[in-house]
Amino acid sequence: MNLSVSTLNCMRMIILTCSCEIVSENQCNRHFTLPDLFAGKMHALVFRSWKNRVKGRDWYDFEFYVRHGVSLNFIHLQERIRQFNGEKMNLNEFKNRLKERLATTDINQVKADVLPFVKNPKELDLWSNDYFLQLSEMMKVE
Repeated sequence: MNLSVSTLNCMRMIILTCSCEIVSENQCNRHFTLPDLFAGKMHALVFRSWKNRVKGRDWYDFEFYVRHGVSLNFIHLQERIRQFNGEKMNLNEFKNRLKERLATTDINQVKADVLPFVKNPKELDLWSNDYFLQLSEMMKVE
């Protein structure tokens, strides 16, 4: 499997190209834009089964995408939800499910999970369930 990432136009557009050999000579190429990657992250944040361990990286990435003005590719997200969860979901249903997850998750577990990877732990002082709910209101959708 070959993986390459190109950054263009100051993080406004990342194209992730993944080439994987399917059958000896046949290859598939997939190109993902930042809005596509955001959709994948939102799928993980809302639908990932955490059991006893929250994935702080999902929350960290959610904050990154929103604060950098990346639009969510909702059509891509809808397809992921249909494919992996067998559900049809409109934007309002998704936003409600997202807000429920953001409001009810133990934010201290989120912080604890991401803390080892953050250079400045003070950055996490701002993190609260309310902060992430506010971010959800700022989220752009295409």
